[in-house]
Amino acid sequence: MLPGDARVEELFEGVSEGVYLRGRSAMGGQVDPAVGTFTFSIGPSYMVRGGEPAELVRGVAVSGNILETLMNVELVAKDLLVIPSVFGGCGKYGQVVRVGFGGPHVRVSKIIVGGG
Repeated sequence: MLPGDARVEELFEGVSEGVYLRGRSAMGGQVDPAVGTFTFSIGPSYMVRGGEPAELVRGVAVSGNILETLMNVELVAKDLLVIPSVFGGCGKYGQVVRVGFGGPHVRVSKIIVGGG
């Protein structure tokens, strides 16, 4: 995703209650491109209350439909950061593709967030 024009702090403005999905998890996730769905574990994150990050939460996971989630992107920050991995790979049946992680901060109005 290309960076937007917003500052990261602006993404919290007007959010009475939400979750700041912040950390990356070692557990990973999966995408089913045939159906268009995803599920990912998220590392340490924060509740958002009154437009401010609040208490730490752990064991967070997200899931949903890829296109619906992209249509629910409300705001994109200008802080693009992508970190490639020289060791990591993703794939099945010997079809390994090098991966990395990153992108700008985004505010999504609706996404399925769970935890345990």
